[in-house]
Amino acid sequence: MLDFTIYSYGYSEIIYHTLQAIAMLRNSDFYTTIITTVALISGVIYAVQMVAAQGEGQWRGSLRRVIGMVIFIEALLLPKVTMSVKDHVEKHYWQVDNIPLAFALPIGIVENFGHILTAGFEQVFSLVDGASSHSYYHYGTVFGARLQKEVLQSKVRDPEFISNMSNFIDRCVILPSMIGKQFTKEELVEKFSMERVHSAGAKFDYEKAKWFNHEWIKKFEVSGLRFEVKNLLTQSNITVSDDAMLDKVIGLVKDRCTLLPDFVQQASFFFKSPETFDTDAVKPKWNEAKQLFFAELIRNYELSPDWHAHTLENNFKEIAAVNTLKPGELMLPFRIMLVGGKFGPGVFDIAELLGKEETIKRIHTAINMFA
Repeated sequence: MLDFTIYSYGYSEIIYHTLQAIAMLRNSDFYTTIITTVALISGVIYAVQMVAAQGEGQWRGSLRRVIGMVIFIEALLLPKVTMSVKDHVEKHYWQVDNIPLAFALPIGIVENFGHILTAGFEQVFSLVDGASSHSYYHYGTVFGARLQKEVLQSKVRDPEFISNMSNFIDRCVILPSMIGKQFTKEELVEKFSMERVHSAGAKFDYEKAKWFNHEWIKKFEVSGLRFEVKNLLTQSNITVSDDAMLDKVIGLVKDRCTLLPDFVQQASFFFKSPETFDTDAVKPKWNEAKQLFFAELIRNYELSPDWHAHTLENNFKEIAAVNTLKPGELMLPFRIMLVGGKFGPGVFDIAELLGKEETIKRIHTAINMFA
């Protein structure tokens, strides 16, 4: 006997309510009236065709259609069956009566075939002893999504662990001191305790240390980084005369800096025009259409009264659309025009901070080099 079961992997309640709606329709007078009306109209049409038939072949054809319609109605549309919904994820099992056989039959065939196929794959890829705590056909393709959801919602509930971790973070003084935080003698005494020094041998992990440093830079106040970044830029022969501008630049690029020296590459082009350009990344795909695009972009930017990143981006994309060019193919040349290479924050944020005059000047310079 065919099993009219729908195997779901989540959202079984929605399927259940959908089947309930179909069952209500089947039990209503409207369902019977519609089928009776359609059958009557079709019967009249076929009867007229049979009367008007001029040959035995036409008459027999109309008769076969009448018989087929009667069989379809009596065998599929009117009979009622019970369908089940079995959810492997939410562990729900539902049953709905009074489902038309015409609906349940194809659904049941497809669902049973898919279930058998999935169970077969599970058997092939199961462990040698047959034990598998994460069966595919028990959890379906949503297993990864459920796992991600559980991980994101997981919380540490051990009070001792929470306390130890809080104390550890509270007593981390090396990294903040490395990036400019000044501690008084009293603060160091308060933060440090020999009882909390681990007895095991120390292991230095350079990559982990870089990660910690990156996290501290991201969370550090711009004002706390200003002095160190300004000194690094000065040592690289880059003059910074506007501290307000420097603060904006630090706020824009600090998420991209793992170590303090990274600020030199990520911030220097805001204060000094690039001396070299990565022409090898642009020239192979540079053509006359792009040359004309940037010439038109210069004219647009010269006339633009609004010099904000979102306006610059909208104008850029509109000109690209008019010239039937893809913005993605123009972003890299534009970035290299402004900073000299494939690095830096959002290109329109860069243009906004550089200002109109400097941005247009750099586009002019680079166009001549790319041509």
